[in-house]
Amino acid sequence: MIGSGEAAIQYPPHWLTKASPSDLAALGITWEADAPKVRPPKPLDDVKKELKDAISVQAENIRLQYVTAGSGKAMSYQEKLAEARLVLDDTAAAAALTAQEQQDTYPILASEIGVTAKGEVRHTKETQTVKEALSPFAKQAISELALKVEELEKKLQRSERAINIIIEAAKEHAAEKGKPGP
Repeated sequence: MIGSGEAAIQYPPHWLTKASPSDLAALGITWEADAPKVRPPKPLDDVKKELKDAISVQAENIRLQYVTAGSGKAMSYQEKLAEARLVLDDTAAAAALTAQEQQDTYPILASEIGVTAKGEVRHTKETQTVKEALSPFAKQAISELALKVEELEKKLQRSERAINIIIEAAKEHAAEKGKPGP
């Protein structure tokens, strides 16, 4: 149907394939495309890489909701705990140190707490005690998180396989039409 309202004209099915250019011109329809110019397609390898990278970024963002980024936090915590244990082993000697000596001897504790290490040492030790008490729960939570991460990684792999299947289907379709594939 061309037009709207009472001025609309109903044409039979497939009329466009049967119409000549002059028939179309009489209706004000030309063969010139008024659509924006189409850029040549990106190379297939670039498209595949972009899709896979996007999936990887999305998977990493989801993964980071459940897992702390980087192992640096654990390493600094272990060093901080080691310094706290040194202070607890000889609190009198630690208390006798000047602020500068505390900073030189216990750099991680000093960087967090400034002048005095006593409160931070106590807090670090209490935190470790709580962590040890919660260890069974933490292990269960970690195992649950590991399962979620594994599930996310499987979804990522399935998504990448789906991209490859779509690309292969597009190639086959193009080959059937006698055109070069993507």
